[in-house]
Amino acid sequence: MTANSTARAQQTPQTDTADPNLQAIITAWPTLPDHIRSTILTLVKNTRQTEGGA
Repeated sequence: MTANSTARAQQTPQTDTADPNLQAIITAWPTLPDHIRSTILTLVKNTRQTEGGA
């Protein structure tokens, strides 16, 4: 874990979402390694582009 991810781990986001899968990602996000976060963002961006999103 990098110093950056350690600092993020101390900032657990508190959100209310109806989707338990999304909540799991939001909760885990601060502790995920940078390469995992980058991969998730790439997947989301590619999905949005494929579906005609921004």
